[in-house]
Amino acid sequence: MDVALRVVDNLSELLARKKSLVDIAAHEIPLSNDLYLSLHQCLQETGINVQQTLPEVILLFEPEISLPSKISNFTKKVRRYLEKARKNDREDEALQETICGQVTIELSGVFSSRKITQETLKSCNFQECTDVPVNLELRHILELRAFLVRNRLPWRYTVAWMKGLISQNPETEPSVDAISVQWNRLYDKCNKLKVCKQDDELQMFLSQIYKLPKSVAHVPKSSSIDTSQENRDENRALESQRQVLSIMTSNLADAYAALSDLTQAMEELTEEKFELVEKVKQMDKLKSQYKQKLDEINSLKAKLSTLTPKNINKKLKRREKKIEEMQNKLEEQSQTLQNNVKEIGDLRNERQRLELELERIIKDKKNLQKSKSYWKRKSESQKVNNRQSDTTNDERISQLENEN
Repeated sequence: MDVALRVVDNLSELLARKKSLVDIAAHEIPLSNDLYLSLHQCLQETGINVQQTLPEVILLFEPEISLPSKISNFTKKVRRYLEKARKNDREDEALQETICGQVTIELSGVFSSRKITQETLKSCNFQECTDVPVNLELRHILELRAFLVRNRLPWRYTVAWMKGLISQNPETEPSVDAISVQWNRLYDKCNKLKVCKQDDELQMFLSQIYKLPKSVAHVPKSSSIDTSQENRDENRALESQRQVLSIMTSNLADAYAALSDLTQAMEELTEEKFELVEKVKQMDKLKSQYKQKLDEINSLKAKLSTLTPKNINKKLKRREKKIEEMQNKLEEQSQTLQNNVKEIGDLRNERQRLELELERIIKDKKNLQKSKSYWKRKSESQKVNNRQSDTTNDERISQLENEN
């Protein structure tokens, strides 16, 4: 918003080319979707004619951008793009993107191969071009028309282009009005085929060889002035007819321009129609869910209508009887449970007694094993002592015998 306010404050100097965008921002400013909407809002708030001024402001940022004749259509396009981005949870990213519709102009190969550049078309100087004249297809004519509209060049340039590219004969000169009417017709037909999605017919149409409209022979003016009354009347009549024809041609060109705008509006309405179809599908789905819920409510109402006082008393009695039966069963089960708990307690006590008895038996067994081991060792020790005593006695006896 800050950049937009600075642009609006310096608008007159920017449009007069006394200042540049770098002068007011100290750096290059990309034309994002967010900045575009901010500029649109600032111009509206300050009471400036948006339709007339906003295209010129946009061209300050992007000189090569393609804009429709009505800037409101372009604004709708930007807002629809942001709305779709908002639904996809990428609004912040979309706001920072460069503005929709920005294009990088590159002439097709039929021009570049003949050294025909953008500067060539803007200067109408075809002296350095090679291999001219050339047979142009309708796709190339539509490309030239787009270049003309995008750069806001006058239609008289088309006459110079056609003389430089197709007709090298100085004696014939195509009419500006005839070329504008013819090119607008080609543009409208191309848009119609695109809207109807007739791809095969569109490619056949674009590949056709272009033919100039009927040229008017150039008749040099006579140096002598005919002073006869008959020639003067005839010249006035011809001039009057020429003026009427020029007005009719101009009106026809305006009508075709309006038709072009209507075609573009129809494309936008077609996109909106697809969005409405999706919304209608969602509405039908919601209607189906609503009908289903309504049927459930009606079913519940029908059940509710059967609940009379008499029926309610019967149901209450049956419920009380069932509750009483369940209470009796519950008491029986409680008694059974108590007996089982008591029995489990007895079994637990018995188990503890058996475990203690088992521990006592195991302890006695261990003591017996220890006693057994003790007496076994003592017996072996006694045997060893006895052997030693016997050996000693034998030695004593031998000694006494020897002494005797």
